[in-house]
Amino acid sequence: MIMREIALFLLGMMLLAVMGCTGPSVPQSGANITIQENLTANPGATPPGPGNVIEAPATPFAARDGVANATAAAVKLVQDSKLVSIYGDCAQDGTAGQWQYYFNSVAAMTGYAVTVPDPELNARNVQYQARRLLPAQWQDSAVATKACGHGGQCTLEMESGVPVWTVIAGQDVCKVDAATGAVMG
Repeated sequence: MIMREIALFLLGMMLLAVMGCTGPSVPQSGANITIQENLTANPGATPPGPGNVIEAPATPFAARDGVANATAAAVKLVQDSKLVSIYGDCAQDGTAGQWQYYFNSVAAMTGYAVTVPDPELNARNVQYQARRLLPAQWQDSAVATKACGHGGQCTLEMESGVPVWTVIAGQDVCKVDAATGAVMG
């Protein structure tokens, strides 16, 4: 009886492999996928367009200015994508030429990084790490760099239940409470 069940299971797996019905299309680790490629792989998805994607600025911009574009791209890839981290190389005024927005999908146990601006809104699969979600309200990158007195590598993520900007310039590591805008001890 057990041998018959194993044989049926193996036969079913071979049929799935031959037919290409292995489940939803999810990019492999390190692979790049554009919104257009995702729409081709998932024909029921809604393409971005006027009214559901805000155009990213062509010049350097603050972190918050790219959130709507990044979020729209992420939810097109995986519906339950939630923002967990932001990274960019900031000027002293808190702007960057591009930002990386990191999202987690708990259902798919997958992480995605979306680069803004990018005409294709390229996203790449990154290793899933259980992280706390960023709250809807946080002080922007300009507040963090002003508080620190310099630009540098700017990262926003949750630390001990608080959204924190970390701004690194050379050996100087400055942390700013992104809820209040105050420099942390």
